[in-house]
Amino acid sequence: MSCFRKKNDPKIPSGAAGPTTNNGTPATSRKGCFPCRKKEKKPKQKKEKPPKQGCCGCLPCCRKRNARKSQRNAAVTKVIDQALCVKVLDGNNLVARYEPKGPELSKTTWDQVNQLKVAATTFDKKTVERLQKELLKTANVQFDEQKNMIYIELKIKLRGVDAPEISQAYGTQARDYVAQRCENQLVTLRLYGKDQLNRSIADVIAGASSNQTSINQQ
Repeated sequence: MSCFRKKNDPKIPSGAAGPTTNNGTPATSRKGCFPCRKKEKKPKQKKEKPPKQGCCGCLPCCRKRNARKSQRNAAVTKVIDQALCVKVLDGNNLVARYEPKGPELSKTTWDQVNQLKVAATTFDKKTVERLQKELLKTANVQFDEQKNMIYIELKIKLRGVDAPEISQAYGTQARDYVAQRCENQLVTLRLYGKDQLNRSIADVIAGASSNQTSINQQ
């Protein structure tokens, strides 16, 4: 109900009956016993956008979707042939190792590698242990004493693949599926950089040159 009094109207004394309307209900005033009541504005509700198909709309799902999208659009940084898939951790993570060659290692690193091989043939354990620690710390190079060769071990994250974890439903089936196709086999790695967990994002290609299959697309 709107106010009927103006600013110059006299105040209504306390205890006196206030003005009434035609229905007998008390009227409102600006400065009397009946203060004005301002209408409260209701906050506008924002319309929520419907989530995309195949996504529940939560923040973790959106982050995963954006990460997979950026991985698909990434460029190849390195190609490694004749890498050995040592172990499959789950449906989208595995461990592979390969033997570095040529300019991939610095000259000082190659000198340390030659010293390590000589120390291994002469059974100098102290020198072998010292050089192994230095190579692992500086160049991420490991040494196989039985085969007398060096290798670099990589943790691989399959590019664009989001498989369930081992503790989740169908986690073991996903791991066994990948293990049947590449574990303990020579594969080709196409690297696309690294993620936040320092894993190498890669395409894993298994099989001979005449019959190669991409693990990412299966």
